[in-house]
Amino acid sequence: MTLTQKHILIIEDERDTRESLTQALGTQGYRVDAVVDGLAALEKFEDANFLPDLILLDFMMPKMDGYEFRTWQLQAARVSKIPIVVLSAGVARPKPDAGIFQNAVIIKKPVDLALLLEKIASILSPTGLS
Repeated sequence: MTLTQKHILIIEDERDTRESLTQALGTQGYRVDAVVDGLAALEKFEDANFLPDLILLDFMMPKMDGYEFRTWQLQAARVSKIPIVVLSAGVARPKPDAGIFQNAVIIKKPVDLALLLEKIASILSPTGLS
């Protein structure tokens, strides 16, 4: 698979962050969809053909936060294996060994774009982290 075939879903309520990530990942050749919260992501997953290769998940969001979304994701057979990268401002940062986030990559905000791109490439490589 080529990089341009890799599809990333961004779930982020901060408009500037969402738009910056969308643009940066798009220029790297990724196909990107972006939504404002977990509920909007659930709407995307109502389409049986919607299946991204990776999810960038903000931890703190209104309506449905990252914890609630991840809980749903792990119970939804079709999407439970999609790897996630959690973006966290740090105050309510999930602990790496905290149950549902134990296999997640966690990156502190403000996001270091070079680090994020490195982690994404590693996860989406044929040998992948997940």
